[in-house]
Amino acid sequence: MERTIAMLLIGLLFGGGIGFVTAAATNSQFEPHDHGNPAHHAAADSHAQVQNTQSAGMSQMASHDHSETLTATPGPEAPSLTMQIIADPMTGWNVHLMPTHFAFAPERASTKNIAGEGHAHLYVNGEKVARVYGPWFHLSSLPKGNVEIRAALYSNDHKGLTLNGAAVESVQTLTIE
Repeated sequence: MERTIAMLLIGLLFGGGIGFVTAAATNSQFEPHDHGNPAHHAAADSHAQVQNTQSAGMSQMASHDHSETLTATPGPEAPSLTMQIIADPMTGWNVHLMPTHFAFAPERASTKNIAGEGHAHLYVNGEKVARVYGPWFHLSSLPKGNVEIRAALYSNDHKGLTLNGAAVESVQTLTIE
């Protein structure tokens, strides 16, 4: 047993040391941020670039920017979104997103835009709680009082869809007791 603990400690020491030296040699940094915090996105035009810490030879990757929009073409084929919120018989609420002229495309998330497809963002009282890749989403709990639920459509490349200058979204207010 003592030998096992000693080997574990030696492994942790050398593993941590090798990781530290590798990170220092590649000038890697850990810069956390909260994707769900709208204040973070309002304060910056885009996310900071994230440096890949796997090896010095790998290139930097730019993260997506939620503040950019994509204007949909007005007309009969323009995307729209309606939403239904149903109390779950067990607990929470089931949110049903019903877009028209728009398809959920989780297999192409974070890729180049293809008109008429993408994903949705779901907000509770203005705070993003999820990226949604299909028509149904379960909210396990909501705060008491008046609660605003908002869903908005986004392109594959994370641009908020707009139509005639307004977000393509659906908003409902619930009173939770």
